[in-house]
Amino acid sequence: MATVEITVKQDGVMLDLLLWRRFKALPDGFVEQVYEMNYGLAEKGEFLPLGTVVVAPIPDPNDVSAAQKVVSLWD
Repeated sequence: MATVEITVKQDGVMLDLLLWRRFKALPDGFVEQVYEMNYGLAEKGEFLPLGTVVVAPIPDPNDVSAAQKVVSLWD
């Protein structure tokens, strides 16, 4: 499994937002998987401190659970 290191560069960033900004889609259970890969990350608190390095797997682009449903107001 390929992984990527993401460094927190702003104050007030939570893990799910950090991952969303990097991948633009989160498969089901992805945040939990990242917590499992980064021992002690939950103890850092709700907002990740500046400079925290998070290791995350690179999601499979063919994973249908990560696909977003497009909503149109004029269908």
